[in-house]
Amino acid sequence: MSHTTELNDRLRSIKIAPVPPPWQRTIHAIGGLTEVGYVPDADLLLAVSSTGRGLFDCTSGQRVARDYTSPDEGGSWYDDTGLLAQGIGPAEKHFIRLAGLHGGGLPRNTRDGWSLELVAPDWPLQSIIIQPPGRSVLIERFADGCAKIEQDYEVRAFGFSDTGRSFVVAVSHSLIICSRL
Repeated sequence: MSHTTELNDRLRSIKIAPVPPPWQRTIHAIGGLTEVGYVPDADLLLAVSSTGRGLFDCTSGQRVARDYTSPDEGGSWYDDTGLLAQGIGPAEKHFIRLAGLHGGGLPRNTRDGWSLELVAPDWPLQSIIIQPPGRSVLIERFADGCAKIEQDYEVRAFGFSDTGRSFVVAVSHSLIICSRL
């Protein structure tokens, strides 16, 4: 059996699990989710969908502002080519870098060693794995403590805030927010 076959079989065998301590998880249903982006150096997350924008405080998991202006309605708040959107509510003075359907990316590591890994042994089905410091789901002897926290066919974006206190997994229909104090 080849190394790749063994790895893919091992990745397939991992069941979806709750996020490990110290992380907490909240989920928001958001139809037509296209992009997300963090306010720099904060745990405020802007979510862009076909029906407007929502701003989430990732430390509490709560939505703190909502705007129902669709990106298709025009206006200067959204730039899908430049991957920017103007914030709303407490973030209205910020233009936020986006990641999602049109490109871009979020940090996949924290300064203290937590990381996120995307694996797809049965592509197009994709899985997001959280890895504690010093751990890697891709190396069997270092895989203990890694957890598959989400699986979907349409992962739009995933990654940590600049602070490392929160991360997001955005799929076409939901926003999964995880945080730690």
